[in-house]
Amino acid sequence: NDSKKSDSDNDSKKSKSVNDSKKSDSDNDSQKSDLDKDLQKTAAVGTHEDSTTQNVASRENDIFTEQHAEETGSNQDIVVDGLAGTEPNPTSHSDGSPVPQEAEKHGADEFAQTEGRIINMANLDIGDDMVKAKLDDLKNSSSNPVVVNLSNTPLTSDCVSSVLDLLKSKPSVEAILLGNTRLGDDEVSELVDGILKLHNEKVKASEENDGVKELQELDLSNCKFGNIGAESLAHLIKSTIDIDTLNLSSNRAITSDGWMAIGNALEDNTSLETLTLDYNDIGNEGVEYIANGLQVNKSITTVDLNSVGLKERGGECLMNMLKKNTTIIELNLEGNDISQELKEDMQKYIKLNKTMVNEKEKKGTRKNQLF
Repeated sequence: NDSKKSDSDNDSKKSKSVNDSKKSDSDNDSQKSDLDKDLQKTAAVGTHEDSTTQNVASRENDIFTEQHAEETGSNQDIVVDGLAGTEPNPTSHSDGSPVPQEAEKHGADEFAQTEGRIINMANLDIGDDMVKAKLDDLKNSSSNPVVVNLSNTPLTSDCVSSVLDLLKSKPSVEAILLGNTRLGDDEVSELVDGILKLHNEKVKASEENDGVKELQELDLSNCKFGNIGAESLAHLIKSTIDIDTLNLSSNRAITSDGWMAIGNALEDNTSLETLTLDYNDIGNEGVEYIANGLQVNKSITTVDLNSVGLKERGGECLMNMLKKNTTIIELNLEGNDISQELKEDMQKYIKLNKTMVNEKEKKGTRKNQLF
């Protein structure tokens, strides 16, 4: 009798948990539906309160300026954004002794004294052989870097092989910054194929060794690749690799076919949190594919679509996406030809998403306290 009673209690708890989950989803849908009706009424009347206009516009500016600060805030103390320029190399140590400059430094000793956090090889114009030599030296050093910055350093296929060798030998690397390295389609495809191969090897190793670190951030901004590279990246996005930050800014050779591949991949992605697509020629057609992917995506919270050639129709696609999406809380639409009224309506859905995300976090905290 005690056993039957225990089973009955367990079934009751499971049933209650399922019902609570269904109720939460139903409440979210109801809130979205109510907001949609309110917006339709507002559109019919054709008026917006002046105070709301000012508040939404102000909040938009806050969102757009805070986005990148939140993205990189945890690394501000150790990372310099390669696309914005890097700090000059110091000419002397704190004790006054001279620091060897780039042309003088060579060998694994160059990295032996690093603290294992940041390796900055940005803005180097030293040729393939020297870049490969530096990557090989880092691979053979005792350093365990977390971020490797090669931004603004021209890379070729040979250099990509060295980057992949480095990622294999240094599993500590969580971010690889390759912005403005002129990789092109073939090199991006080679890089992605190599990363996926390493991922499969690490998955197998994690089963044997109880978890292995993986790459979490990839910056391929302004790398001059087109649809071939985009289709390769779609395979990366669709995979189970735990990349949470992906920067594809300023790759204007990608057409609607490439954005369709990426949009389709977003539907299956479960790890991305920040997606940067600004300064691409996405247009209304391309953003429709992106919006379709984001509509069902459950992990992405921040999307940058600054200056991607959107007009009102593209904005309406994003509006329809936000009616279904429950996770996006930051959306940058600066530099697009979208009406202020439509932007304000989208911000209302984003505000609702923020409220729902906060409620879920509070519920999660309460559950952790109970158990």
